[in-house]
Amino acid sequence: MKIPSISHLATTAKTTFLRFPLSLLSAFIAVVLAIYMVEIDFDVKENLNLLNIMLTAALGIPLFFCAAVFSEKTKYNTWFSHGVAALLLVLMYLSLPSSETANSVMVPYIRYVIFNITAHLLVSIAPFLKSKELNAFWNYNKILFIRLWASVLYSGFLYVGIALALTALRLLFDVKFDSELYFEIFIVTIGAFNTWFFLAGIPHNLETLEADTQYPKGLKVFTQFVLLPLLMLYLVILYGYMAKIITVWDWPKGIVSYMISIVSVLGILTFLLLYPYGGQKENAWIKKFTSAYYIVLIPLVVVLFIAVFMRVSDYGITVNRYIIILLGIWLSIVALYSIFRGRNIKFIPLSLTVMLLLMSFGPWSMFSVSKRSQLNRLEKILIEHEILKEGKIENEMQWPSNNEFYDITTYANEQLLNDSVHKEVRSIVDYLDDFHGLDEMQPWFTQNVDSLYNAMLLEEDHRYMDASRVYMNMLGLKYETRYYPTSSKWYNFNSIDSAIIDVRGVDYVLSFTHYTYNTKWKKEFALEGVDYTMTFSDSDASEFVLTSENGTITFNLDEMVERVVKKHGAKSSDDLPANEMVEIAITPFWEFQLNLSSLSVQSINDKLTVKNSEGDVFISKRKNDDRQ
Repeated sequence: MKIPSISHLATTAKTTFLRFPLSLLSAFIAVVLAIYMVEIDFDVKENLNLLNIMLTAALGIPLFFCAAVFSEKTKYNTWFSHGVAALLLVLMYLSLPSSETANSVMVPYIRYVIFNITAHLLVSIAPFLKSKELNAFWNYNKILFIRLWASVLYSGFLYVGIALALTALRLLFDVKFDSELYFEIFIVTIGAFNTWFFLAGIPHNLETLEADTQYPKGLKVFTQFVLLPLLMLYLVILYGYMAKIITVWDWPKGIVSYMISIVSVLGILTFLLLYPYGGQKENAWIKKFTSAYYIVLIPLVVVLFIAVFMRVSDYGITVNRYIIILLGIWLSIVALYSIFRGRNIKFIPLSLTVMLLLMSFGPWSMFSVSKRSQLNRLEKILIEHEILKEGKIENEMQWPSNNEFYDITTYANEQLLNDSVHKEVRSIVDYLDDFHGLDEMQPWFTQNVDSLYNAMLLEEDHRYMDASRVYMNMLGLKYETRYYPTSSKWYNFNSIDSAIIDVRGVDYVLSFTHYTYNTKWKKEFALEGVDYTMTFSDSDASEFVLTSENGTITFNLDEMVERVVKKHGAKSSDDLPANEMVEIAITPFWEFQLNLSSLSVQSINDKLTVKNSEGDVFISKRKNDDRQ
């Protein structure tokens, strides 16, 4: 292998710059701004415009790349295609919020992420939008895929090498430099070097790729013997879960929709990588396997829809659920297209690109639909509980003159909601604040909450006040998290405190304190060469379990609680007789007596559950006549 000379590398770098000047210029702008923001200790509130310019420049890398390769392949006017890309960047920048106008900034940046993904999808199809050269299209994407990993590998090694060199200078020669330098070098490496290296490997003559039938064996081996077995394993797991749903009628959990989405995309990627090998006679199984996969995918997509719509029926549509629904629709379209002998692999990235663009703007977009869904859900709850009447909030809180929402102690509508509904209202308000802003709630108030809140943010002492807290308080509700339903109560049972414990006749004493949040709680000890382990179990009953090679014994706390409640009532007590909080277990050689001094019990819907306890285990050796 011939090592390239310095002059060759310089020539290649120059050629790459002349071929993709705007992509590299965008990368340089993004890198410089990123380093500048690190140096000035970037603050979102004060420097949001800098962040917007950096993100816009970063988006310019794939967009100008698309314009360049599209013009090269189709012979379109280069200036026109680059002008369209520049116009899109200007529109993108104008859609991002400024420091003066943004309270909630999540949606514009989610939209930015969608456009960035779309731009990278366009990278894979731009040169072949008007072409039927499927083999060239696959070879082109193969080059992109391999070049991407090569650039990441080279960039990673370069960064690690420089970082280690800096560390050596600091340790050996006591050279002083700011710790931010490591991050800044990472930015330069991943932003400038990585981009330039990637672009340098893109072939000039894309027309020649159609005739290329030399497919890398390593790619086929990796796909066939790594990705494909993993895919089969995941499919078996998901179909096993489907069997569980059918046999025990256990409705699908929300997380399964994410798992199905990931597995489905993994399968599509696997068969895209195997696509050209299917045309070879010895690999005829690939086409059959591909068709079978899409047939197998259909029932999983059905489960995906059931799982997500169950969540939607309970909690409405959110951005995440909208994305899952749209992904399910796309998977259905791709599966049906492939089952009915659709062989144009460009359809997969092109259809995803179109769907991503459609979901990002308009009244049907994820943002509009999810905002309407959650606002309607909030409005329905407030009307049902008589907080919202005839379009206005009842007992609306008056805006505090000193803007001190943390000092508020009276909430006029608090008694109208139980804990579970209160928690639901807060969850909706938090979601709207995070993703869409709360200005749509303004018509419900007689005061101009939106303008009062924006004025408050201009004050130094209140610039970080959460909008969700303000709007919850203006609803006459306390801004807090409720962890338990209204019927939840706590009882504490304590035995009479005694400074002296009678241990006559006792050989050993084991003291302990147990809290249920410590799921790995256990006590280990030895009795005459035999190891014992004491653990807590609340699977079927609340009990301490003592295990050894001689067997297992249990102390049933539910029975103890039942006795105490039956005698003293369901209420806390600090003066229980010590003998009422005792459980005894006997083995052929030992007698174990559990004496609790403190016991905490939670009641949820009249079901008592042991949570925390403290006490001693008195251990006595049994006499010979005791064992007869």
